[in-house]
Amino acid sequence: MARVGVSYLFRISELRESGTRLPAEDATGQWKPTDERDANIIVAAGATGIIWLCDGWQLKMLDNSNLLIRAKPYKTYSMYYCHGKGFEVLRDNATSTRREEGWLPLSFDHDTTDYSSYLTNARYEPALHCHRTDQKWMKMLLPDVYHDRWEVPAPYGGLKGELAIFLALVAFAIPVDSLQTYLPAMFQSGQWQQFDMSNGRDHKRGVVVEVWTYSRREGGTLPEHLGVLEENGFYYP
Repeated sequence: MARVGVSYLFRISELRESGTRLPAEDATGQWKPTDERDANIIVAAGATGIIWLCDGWQLKMLDNSNLLIRAKPYKTYSMYYCHGKGFEVLRDNATSTRREEGWLPLSFDHDTTDYSSYLTNARYEPALHCHRTDQKWMKMLLPDVYHDRWEVPAPYGGLKGELAIFLALVAFAIPVDSLQTYLPAMFQSGQWQQFDMSNGRDHKRGVVVEVWTYSRREGGTLPEHLGVLEENGFYYP
């Protein structure tokens, strides 16, 4: 569970192919995002251009521009959805010409103590560790390719991991045209919510998620404390 007091800024920008490069394919002939440096653009759709504030209790649009001026970049991830295959993840802004890494499949690290799953792009596990029958978030955030068949009792089977990847999955859980409207409803009273609704996992839809930290004097959370949330906290217990 995301804890009250963990505060940060973030932006979710809609990402699309620029059309200036030939489409890429994997070994099976399925589409995948290309590693060409100028192959991606940000488009005016969804919540592009909006800075969001998570104050540990709720999500809201940032109304204090000075807060962003003094904020410090924390992490940036880009993600595309490939129908029938899943998510491809890049640890950087895909529109940057100076990025050093390539696209990798969404993957997980499995905790053998609490059987939780850690969101990342740098592990070997291709699916969730396990699940509980009361967890709506599994179908809300992830297509069937990431679901497992091992059912466990509470309190096992939670979700943690890279914050920017999690926020990207939340964005994909909402149709593009509804993202700006429904995103604030996803985090209420200090907890990430679970809904049974139509998702926004459209083939070749992409997002860039940028996360910033800001001063503790203004209510922000230190970068190392965000790291603790990613490693030990739960978005969904």
